Amino acid sequence: MSLSLVGVPLLVLLTCAIVLFSVVALVGGRRLQRAGRAKWAVYSVRTVALVLSQVMAVALVGAIVNRQYGFFVSWGDLFGTAKVTTTSQNTGASGPLLPGKNTVPNVGGSYRASGRTVYASHQSPWPKRSHVYPKSALGWGRVDMYLYGPQSHIYGQVQVLLPPNWTPHPARPYPVVEILPGFPGTFTTMTGAFGVRTVIENAVAHNKLRAPIVVSVQDHAGRDSECINSQLGQWATWLAKDVPTWLATHVGATNDPAARTTLGFSMGGYCANMLTVKYPQVFAGSISLSGYTAPAFQAPQPLQRTPAMMRTYDLAPILFAHPPRVRMWMQTDPQDLISYPATAHFLARHVQAPASVTVFVSTGVGHNFRVISDFMPPALTWLTHALPAFAK
Repeated sequence: MSLSLVGVPLLVLLTCAIVLFSVVALVGGRRLQRAGRAKWAVYSVRTVALVLSQVMAVALVGAIVNRQYGFFVSWGDLFGTAKVTTTSQNTGASGPLLPGKNTVPNVGGSYRASGRTVYASHQSPWPKRSHVYPKSALGWGRVDMYLYGPQSHIYGQVQVLLPPNWTPHPARPYPVVEILPGFPGTFTTMTGAFGVRTVIENAVAHNKLRAPIVVSVQDHAGRDSECINSQLGQWATWLAKDVPTWLATHVGATNDPAARTTLGFSMGGYCANMLTVKYPQVFAGSISLSGYTAPAFQAPQPLQRTPAMMRTYDLAPILFAHPPRVRMWMQTDPQDLISYPATAHFLARHVQAPASVTVFVSTGVGHNFRVISDFMPPALTWLTHALPAFAK
């Protein structure tokens, strides 16, 4: 019987190992010295024992954190050899949300009556504090910048990925994927090391997705914001109003909510869900990877979970009682101790029209960044059916 990666016996074993190696370092070295062993042998034993005790201590901390959050749920998961299975269940209204059917008054006033983009100026659209990178091998541009939000008063970091042959005044505005990295990630976490950019570029290159403008946005300032409006900052306003308005005004992005979706991991998954449910006039779709549906601040909590906050930002009651016209895709795993308890509500109940929630259940993954590369492709396939503005 194998030792469970998330079981108590592993914690006990690591604790015993720490004690054992510490005793060897303190007592064993002295005994070897009294026995007349050479100094190099005494020092070697002490050094090796001390190093191993420190390694075991680090492993113990990692095991405790992993047991709490379920980042790796098995040894196969840790070493990349686990077998992953998936199921998908639609828990609400079916059918795509067609472009223009969810349109509301423009949030930024950036379009003429014909729907074509009004370019803000004849100069470069990028703010002064911007870094324009060379194009990727597939022709995508990248600009990292600081952007001021006039409604939120947040001065935050934004990364914009521009599709091949991008123009700031296209005949047909670009759809938008807004990426929320979560906590403690940065605005480049998801597009960089965790591969969202690569997945999207490949989907576009293989004609599986209409080329969008991808924007990855800072969603906290070093404290767990959960992307809500609070004394930590007007983060929801920044993400749902300031950033989309700037994109529509300056770089040819759409102002049609049926062509805008959010995407996030963990806290970013909650942010993606929350922004779509709370601002359906801006986003008609969301993709949540290991996300959840109510604020879950990491300890120590920067904000108190008051009844008023939960009434405002707990999404399940809203989706069951007063659902907006949105399409949502949520990935979860029974061994994900963060996302599954909340998302499981949608496996037992059906969301009413006009909302639709598709729950994608994996087994053997837990709560770790592997879900991004593994499950982004089926998420994008779902997106092209749920929001046809993203289809080729």
